[in-house]
Amino acid sequence: MESMIERVARAIYKTEPFEVRLREERPWVDVHERQKVGFRIKAQAAIEAMRVPTQEMRVAMGSKMDWVNGHADWEAIFGAAIDTAVKQQE
Repeated sequence: MESMIERVARAIYKTEPFEVRLREERPWVDVHERQKVGFRIKAQAAIEAMRVPTQEMRVAMGSKMDWVNGHADWEAIFGAAIDTAVKQQE
């Protein structure tokens, strides 16, 4: 199974605004390992930066909790937090 760092590293590789032509020609599997390390470092930093949720993310997560039954759909809760973070532009 692919790690979250690897997923985020590939996403950064696909969206980073350098050598767009090369990215289209070179899939992730063919990227040199030394370059992948750089993307993984950026991915780890991005994930760590999300450790403490913003107030907006907390509200979104709270809206997905089933407070009556104490049920937690973690995928929905996590998804709500990420969706909120992606929508924030500042």
